[in-house]
Amino acid sequence: MADNLMIMKSHFPDDYDFFPTTYNLPGDILAFRKEFKKAQPDTFIVKPSHDCQGRGIYLLNKFDQLKDPDSNVVAQTYIDNPFLIDNLKFDLRIYVLL
Repeated sequence: MADNLMIMKSHFPDDYDFFPTTYNLPGDILAFRKEFKKAQPDTFIVKPSHDCQGRGIYLLNKFDQLKDPDSNVVAQTYIDNPFLIDNLKFDLRIYVLL
């Protein structure tokens, strides 16, 4: 899903600005490394692509903090002030049957 969203964001940046910059590693490792060569890189949240319930999630703001550059993870720009419901983070899981 992240790949498709990033493709759409590159074609329609004004319409697809509702999610943070996303890197699928190790495929996007060169672009991700380039992000850290900027003067002040953002903080990123790194999530295993095949896990759940918050297991294996960590934050980094230096490239050398990436635990395993060859593992399949999703790295996204960390949102410092997210939208909360009753002071809790949340996610929407929507299932559609066509």
